[in-house]
Amino acid sequence: MIHPPPTATTEPERPWLRSRHLPALVIGATLGVFALGILAVTLHLRREIREDIAKREGEILHSVAMMLQAEEDRTLLDEPSVQLNVLLKTSRLKGVVAARLFDAQGRFVSAFPAYVSDGALAARDLAGLQQLQTIARPREFASHVGLSEQPGAEKVPFDLYEIIVPLHAQGDRKLLGIAQFILDGRGLATELRGIDRSLANQAVSVFLIGGAVMVIALRWAFGRLQRAQAQLARRSRSLLEANRELALASKTSAVGALAAHLLHELKSQLFGIQALLAGRRTSEADKAEPAWRTAADSAQRMQALIAQLLGVIRNEQGAANSYEVSLNELADLVTTQVMPLARACDVSFTAEVKSPGTVSSRAANLVGIILGHLAQNAIQATPRKKAVRLTLLGEPHGVRCEVRDEGRGFSEELRPLLFKPCLSTKEGGSGLGLALCKQLAGHLDAELELEQSTANGCVFSLTLPENLAGDVSAESDLPQSSDTESFAKPG
Repeated sequence: MIHPPPTATTEPERPWLRSRHLPALVIGATLGVFALGILAVTLHLRREIREDIAKREGEILHSVAMMLQAEEDRTLLDEPSVQLNVLLKTSRLKGVVAARLFDAQGRFVSAFPAYVSDGALAARDLAGLQQLQTIARPREFASHVGLSEQPGAEKVPFDLYEIIVPLHAQGDRKLLGIAQFILDGRGLATELRGIDRSLANQAVSVFLIGGAVMVIALRWAFGRLQRAQAQLARRSRSLLEANRELALASKTSAVGALAAHLLHELKSQLFGIQALLAGRRTSEADKAEPAWRTAADSAQRMQALIAQLLGVIRNEQGAANSYEVSLNELADLVTTQVMPLARACDVSFTAEVKSPGTVSSRAANLVGIILGHLAQNAIQATPRKKAVRLTLLGEPHGVRCEVRDEGRGFSEELRPLLFKPCLSTKEGGSGLGLALCKQLAGHLDAELELEQSTANGCVFSLTLPENLAGDVSAESDLPQSSDTESFAKPG
């Protein structure tokens, strides 16, 4: 029992992987993530820069307060009046809107100007101030720092900075008091807007340059991926095609084995029929010679056809060694096949080799079948006493074969349908002969066509390609085959 070869399996197709929009989607998503990363870094830098600027302002006020304290009596620095004097002097600096004074424990002492409300320090801020740390931070609303607008007074600026400075003696870590300053942030806001513009420009530049590099890299990567995918698809198709060919070869091998068995059985039966006809023709030669001779010729022709088919099967299965066959031998083979039919139809058949040439033995069997069938059709279509001629011509680029008859030709309507199966112009014909000949010619990469069709006859031509033709000059050196019915030598 012959088992078919295993079928090739492929992974499930993923249409979205082959979508032409996939590269654009991936590039867009990558650029989006890149932009979000740049935005996050920019916002982080912006926040750190604002904190550094606020600390800078705090350090400036702290240094000024320390300088003013140095001018006071060192023994009186813990007095609230002295600390208030330092506070008032410091508040004269440009940009100070309001100030408060707290003692070392964080209790409110005094404020300037008068409309500034009492305040309190947060426990977290007080803990840092006791470590002599300066606190600086922006405030969005005036109410957050206890400022209220007075009638007729100038409106409190929207941008405010709160700076809390620890008061202590130079070189002493003891906290003496706490000064809280509220600064007009309009100057700082202008500076920060300039910094924001610079950060935005740098972020856009980084995005454009980095994005361009990423787009180029991704397009290159997708190009390579698509080429690799196309190559993989081609190899997958080749694998599937090879798998189908293997399956077909397996089926063909099984059918060939069965066909060979049937042909051997038919050949054995024909030997018996041929022996019976030979004996009967000898005993009753004067009584029924024409009929028995026709039957014997038909049996001989069938036996020759079976032998030829067996030779083709052996060649296709690789049992026969390939060798060169001359065009003269090919003409003799066709003549042997069709001569009994020509005598029965009273038609003259001649085979002529106009120039020497050779074909391989593997091709010669199939060519013999094609030419034999064309010659039989020509003989059946030719009236009595007319002629059918087979011409073989070796050419530099192949071999050309012509079968010419003197029949009535084909009508214009039938010519395009000649090689279609199940269409016959003969009574009782199956319409498969020319279709099979066309398929056999295609198997050889040869061209079979109706070259001419008139009321005086038809010409069928079979042109073999160069790879099936041998060296023309070597024809005289070819060994002659002893089997005239087939070119397949027994294995």
